This record gives sequence, C-alpha cells and structure tokens, in this order.
Amino acid sequence: MCVDCCWILFGLAPALKSWNSDPQASLKEGGRGSTVAHHRTQSILVIVQMALTLVLLVGAGLLFERFGTYRMLILASTYSTS
Repeated sequence: MCVDCCWILFGLAPALKSWNSDPQASLKEGGRGSTVAHHRTQSILVIVQMALTLVLLVGAGLLFERFGTYRMLILASTYSTS
C-alpha cells in the first residue's frame, strides 16, 4: 500500500505538473523558468523520498531480525520437545 502511494506521489506528480505546459515555450526558455519555489519543491520531494527510504530500510532490517528470532525459537522448541 505504501509503495503504491509513493509510486503515485513521486511518479505521477511530475507528469501531472507538466500536463498543461507548452513544451515549445519551455524549450525556448532554456531552463530560465526555474524558480525558487520549483527548487524548494524539488528539494522537499528528495528529502521526503530519502526519509521514506530510510524508514523502509530500518523496517526491513527489524523484520528480518524478528524472523531470525522466530526461527531460533521454533528450532529451540523442536529440539527441546524431542
């Protein structure tokens, strides 16, 4: 679910933003149309993406650690009952 939301947010947001723009006018400007707000938005999106990546990596690490603990408990209970 979270992956779908991130895909929609980071994948479709730039596409929807450029939906109504005139490509010919943008090419004529040659990048002069970049404003402070555009750079700020882009920086915020990069920061949010990095934060989500960190949260997912920590969550995956904790999940693998939990699976390892669970596996050891299963093995311990199997050998102690035999």
